Amino acid sequence: MNTTRVSITQILTKNNRYYLAVKYPNGTYLLNSLDDLQFYQMKIRLGSSTLFYTGFHSDNESILITGRLKFPLDIQIISMYESEPSSTEVYWEYYTPFEEDENCNRPCQGLKQIKKCRIYEKEYELIYCLMLKRSFDYESERCNDHCVLNWTRKDQGICSTRCGDGYKRVLYQCTKIGASMEIIDEEICRKYVGEKPENSVPCVGDCTGTGWVYGEWSEVNCFFFLRI
Repeated sequence: MNTTRVSITQILTKNNRYYLAVKYPNGTYLLNSLDDLQFYQMKIRLGSSTLFYTGFHSDNESILITGRLKFPLDIQIISMYESEPSSTEVYWEYYTPFEEDENCNRPCQGLKQIKKCRIYEKEYELIYCLMLKRSFDYESERCNDHCVLNWTRKDQGICSTRCGDGYKRVLYQCTKIGASMEIIDEEICRKYVGEKPENSVPCVGDCTGTGWVYGEWSEVNCFFFLRI
């Protein structure tokens, strides 16, 4: 549930007697079952997500679910053996994006206050402090550790001098970096990271191959004066 990508692949073997199945938590099968098997590829819409199935007759039987899955599903590997099934090889992976904690004091790398009920130095469910009209304790806990706010270089120009000390123009953007990089409002970085870096930074032009080159010698007329 809440995953945005699920991938399951069963590797075909010489004596393959297994198949993949998908069912709802209430026991109703969505794909394949104990007495029904889909041999060819198919696509099933699941609200905002889509399930792709390669079919039982494919080289490597696979299920791929893309889009946010908004309800739970059970994925099974069913054996056709009556007893003592042989082993099979299955690869699976899923991706669940981090949800931002709204109680956190920062969009990334922040803290939040956790309410605790302690009675005579032992911790109880919060309901007990309410029933006994006792005050709560509060503890700080890290939150939104899945990302980092930062000023990231978007673009930069060339050095103002071809050789030697100079300046170049740099453009920055406010980013939230986690599983991916997201460009966000600059005011968020100003509030939690600091002011935007200067858009002009020192640089040194490459002086490789630069130097004095001497040409051909020219004739010089010399005059001598003799003083007596």
